[in-house]
Amino acid sequence: MAEVRVIRASWAGAASSVDDLPQTVPEVAVCGRSNVGKSSLINAVCQRKDLARTSATPGRTQCIHVFDLALSTGKQVRLVDLPGFGHAEASKAVRRQFAPMISDWLFGRPLLRAVLLLQDLRREGDSDAQAFADELRARGVGVFVVATKADKLAKTQRFAAVQRLQREFKLPRPPVVTSSESGEGMAELVRLIAHWSV
Repeated sequence: MAEVRVIRASWAGAASSVDDLPQTVPEVAVCGRSNVGKSSLINAVCQRKDLARTSATPGRTQCIHVFDLALSTGKQVRLVDLPGFGHAEASKAVRRQFAPMISDWLFGRPLLRAVLLLQDLRREGDSDAQAFADELRARGVGVFVVATKADKLAKTQRFAAVQRLQREFKLPRPPVVTSSESGEGMAELVRLIAHWSV
């Protein structure tokens, strides 16, 4: 079976509400803390260095960024980069402003197929993210945990970290383990994203 690849990726626009962008193809949301490496992961999935902007200051993304992907299968899918949550650099007032926008997108978009919840493989006990995953499941939204920054851990540490994530998020199988630096896990992630394409 041929490997699924992203053959074209483009920024489709920024939105401050669910009404700002039309629904045209299935959407996969990318969520996680501001410093989890969302932009780097999107760039790695799309094989582009500067498609999603990265910032040295976490919490800078304050609107929804949307990327249209064309796959080697001839199908299309849209990645939706939702603002990071929970980082100290984003004020409580700004986080409260994010909340309705994120909620509307997660629970008010008929074409939203799944949520990729990014977790830094080095981080333990993220109770906010665990509660977020539980809420998504309770409301019928498919959530898939993606472990990031695998290259930051020695191989001897990674097995335990992956098991911990699987246990903390009550996952039936281990999360997809990725590294935007080395490209590890990106092919598997593209296959997962392609599952929801049309």
